[in-house]
Amino acid sequence: METNISCQLVEFGSPQQLESIALRLKILRLPLGLDFDEKDLAAEFEQFHFAALAASQVIGVLILTNYEAHKVKMRQLAIDENWQGKGVGKKLVKFSETWALQNDQSQITLHARLNAVSFYKSMNYVTSGEIFLEVGIPHIKMQKKLI
Repeated sequence: METNISCQLVEFGSPQQLESIALRLKILRLPLGLDFDEKDLAAEFEQFHFAALAASQVIGVLILTNYEAHKVKMRQLAIDENWQGKGVGKKLVKFSETWALQNDQSQITLHARLNAVSFYKSMNYVTSGEIFLEVGIPHIKMQKKLI
């Protein structure tokens, strides 16, 4: 794995956040025949955008959004296909968990695509509830207590 990968919180509307939209579109949405709605993107102003960068290029992204008191929901984790399987996703998730703890959050919840469940389990997330459809594909709720 390349060691020059940095993770950071990026500002809404910044060049890195706009790059992250393009990455999410390419990895998560277009394969399902979906695009982003301008209203959905505008609503992300209140959310926390994290990016993994290599040589100042966005290679990974995830978003945390307020969920319940002291809980956040992770959404839209996407890693550039050239960087998948190289530890970028784990580094980005760990970075967001540290940020969440430092910002008085005690739990992260997410809706995992079934093909990503083992990734999250390897980071101590646990499944709960039944499988459900979201954006037309099976997901399951997962969560991790941070403290």
